[in-house]
Amino acid sequence: MTALDNPVTPPASAPARDPHGESAGPGASALERSRLSAPGSGMDGAGMSRRRPGRPLEMPPDEVLRAIRERAHSRDGLFRIHLQAPGLYARARRLFGAWSEAVRRAGFDYEALQGAARARSLATRRLNRRRALAARRASRRSAR
Repeated sequence: MTALDNPVTPPASAPARDPHGESAGPGASALERSRLSAPGSGMDGAGMSRRRPGRPLEMPPDEVLRAIRERAHSRDGLFRIHLQAPGLYARARRLFGAWSEAVRRAGFDYEALQGAARARSLATRRLNRRRALAARRASRRSAR
């Protein structure tokens, strides 16, 4: 029986694979191949932590709450967080059951934040309508 016939032992020429099926690549060192071959290593060939596609970031609850607080105080706030930081959003939902509950546990009034975001959205929409109307009026005047 050769190494190619044995389904348990990969041939020596086969690149090492991480637990998620990723190859270490042809230039991988022996150390990288051994690290990837360790079951449950969760590491890629560069020593970076990997997660399976579609899985949220692995963060403890305190770190999730800290990240929510930091984002709440940033310019963009928590508006459209599911698009800006989908990993954080998914992890918060997984840990706390809902995004709103995670925001509450971070020390914010979710309903007030949501109301403020809606008010900003409406104000921006009104402003854009006024600008578009003014531009149409100006183009009509210049066409005369």
